[in-house]
Amino acid sequence: EKMKETDWPRTKGGAKKNGTGRLPIHIKPPLFKADPNHRKKVAGKMFYELEKRQKNTSKVDEALALQLKDYWSVYLKQVRFKNWSKDKKEVMRKSKSPLEHCFDNQKFCMHSWCYKLQAIEQGLSYEPPIHRPFFDKEQDRNMYMQLQEIFEKFGSEESIEELMHLFEIQLNEALDQAIGQTCPKFKLLGTSMTLTTRVSKVLFVRNIGYKGYYAQVFEALRINQQDCK
Repeated sequence: EKMKETDWPRTKGGAKKNGTGRLPIHIKPPLFKADPNHRKKVAGKMFYELEKRQKNTSKVDEALALQLKDYWSVYLKQVRFKNWSKDKKEVMRKSKSPLEHCFDNQKFCMHSWCYKLQAIEQGLSYEPPIHRPFFDKEQDRNMYMQLQEIFEKFGSEESIEELMHLFEIQLNEALDQAIGQTCPKFKLLGTSMTLTTRVSKVLFVRNIGYKGYYAQVFEALRINQQDCK
């Protein structure tokens, strides 16, 4: 039986009236993953664009742009290991912390990195660093609204869900470089056990470290490490 066009689900990007961009009803729309490091750079670029504007249109300076970029990066690193289906509310709640912290609101902050929240719990007073002062939502309302517009874009549920994974492009590039040093291109190692051994060594060192790798090698060869000193 032929499906009606109205029975086809829309993708997240939407669909045109002629049916372009639609999927059959039995195929679920794909969930795309995003690179946290690239997303951090894109968000930071938008912060710096506000810094480059004239002062009568934007009060964001270079220090604040760098601060917001760092805070957003820390937030992404701390929530990416959580379970999206179980911790969705907590993850979305904490997404407000980078912006709200800069405006002296610690309601959404995480204890592990917010020094003022730690001071409050210990009953101590806290003065922010000179280069990272707190701003006021009333006096700096225009700046707050400009920054909130950026965070609404990168802090939406769809955007955050794309970052909830354990993949790491920087790690992939680091492994490529390590394998390239162990398996140089000017040597023909393809389809050989030498290639398998060298790649395996790089992966073992990455997972358990040099000490753990050589300890297992010596144990497999029945070599006493004390005799090698």
